[in-house]
Amino acid sequence: MFSNREMPELGGEAREITAYFTDIQSFSTFSEKLTAPQLVELLNEYLSVMTDILIEEKGTLDKYEVKMQRAGIELREKWAQERQLPDEPDRNTKNFPEEQWPKGEKWPRVVHNMRTRIGVNSGEIVVGNMG
Repeated sequence: MFSNREMPELGGEAREITAYFTDIQSFSTFSEKLTAPQLVELLNEYLSVMTDILIEEKGTLDKYEVKMQRAGIELREKWAQERQLPDEPDRNTKNFPEEQWPKGEKWPRVVHNMRTRIGVNSGEIVVGNMG
C-alpha cells in the first residue's frame, strides 16, 4: 500500500490460519521492577532471539517450539550471569531489596527465572483493516 501510494480500505475476510502465541509468565512483576528502557532492552533481546528461530525454521512448529524453549533456558542463564558495568549507574533505580535485585547484577532475580508459555491454535479468523 505504501509503495503504491494506496489508502487503506476498511474491511475484512475470513481465512483459515494457524496462530502462534507466546506469553511471558509474571510479566507484571517484570514491568514493576524494571524501568521502561530496561524492559525494552530485555524484550528486544528475547523477541529477537525467538523471531530468529521462527524465521530460521520457516514456521515448522515441532522444530521452533523446542528451539525456543532451549533458547529461553540459555537466555535465563545469560541474564543470571550478567553484571553491571563498573562505571554504569545502579540499574536498581526503584530500590528493590537486595534479595530481589542483588547489588551489581544487571537484572533482578525475577528475570533470571523468566518462563514463557506457548500456544498454537488453528481455525477461521477474520483478518483485515478494521476500525
